[in-house]
Amino acid sequence: MTETPRYSLSHPAALREVPRWDFETDVIVLGFGAAGACAYGLLGDFSDLLFGFWGTAVLILLPGFVVLAWLLTKLAPPVSANLLALQLLLFGILYPCVAGLDVDRQSLYFNVAALLFLALAAWQMGGRWLRLQHLPEPQTA
Repeated sequence: MTETPRYSLSHPAALREVPRWDFETDVIVLGFGAAGACAYGLLGDFSDLLFGFWGTAVLILLPGFVVLAWLLTKLAPPVSANLLALQLLLFGILYPCVAGLDVDRQSLYFNVAALLFLALAAWQMGGRWLRLQHLPEPQTA
C-alpha cells in the first residue's frame, strides 16, 4: 500500500508527485499577459499616428484592461476575484501611466507600486493560510 503524498503551503510536493497539472490556468495567465502587452503595443502605435497618448489610452487601453478585469472576476475564485481585478487595473494602467508622465519620480512610483503589490499579496496569502489552519489534517492509513 502506497502512502498518499502529503503537501501543503510550507511543504510543496515534488513535481513527479503532483497528481494533475492545471494547464488551463497556465493558458489563462499567459493570455492575460499577452493581452496586456498587446494593449500597450497598440497604445504605442496609435498614440503616434491617430489619437495622441490620452485619446488612445481612453479608446483602447482603458477598455481593454476593463474587459480583462471583468474576465478575471468571472474566472478567479469569488473570494479574491475583485482584489485581483483591482490589482490588474492598478498595476496595469495606473502605475505605467503615472511613471511615464513623471520621469523624475519613476523609481518612487515603482517602489510604491511594489510595496502595494507585496502588501496585497501578503494579505491574500495570510487569509489563505488562516483558512487552511482551520481545516482538519488529512488522515493517513
